[in-house]
Amino acid sequence: MRFGRLTTAGVLVASVASPAYAEVSGKVIPIPGILLCGVLAATATFLACRYRPGLIWLALPLGLLFAAEGAATLQDRLVGPAIMREAGVGYAIASYGSLALVLAASILGYRLGKQRPKSIE
Repeated sequence: MRFGRLTTAGVLVASVASPAYAEVSGKVIPIPGILLCGVLAATATFLACRYRPGLIWLALPLGLLFAAEGAATLQDRLVGPAIMREAGVGYAIASYGSLALVLAASILGYRLGKQRPKSIE
């Protein structure tokens, strides 16, 4: 009988949401990985928008989705504060910076693609 109450109490305690106090920095994408994803996504969206400006409607959302992993982790109400405690402000700068880089590369590629003269065939 006592074992049943203890098990029920353990399940109730485990089911309550609480901030993460364990080491979380080993379970998320490291800062160089976030920067690499941002640079790859920015390069791909820049090239797509530069040579086919009409692709901005496809390339921009896909590029932002690819670069948004780090920012999505920071937005979690339980894990986000733990990451900020462990990884510091540099993690937030890298996460949001990669999103800004993809956005800027897409817009720059689009503008350069629109200014490019059409080839005569």
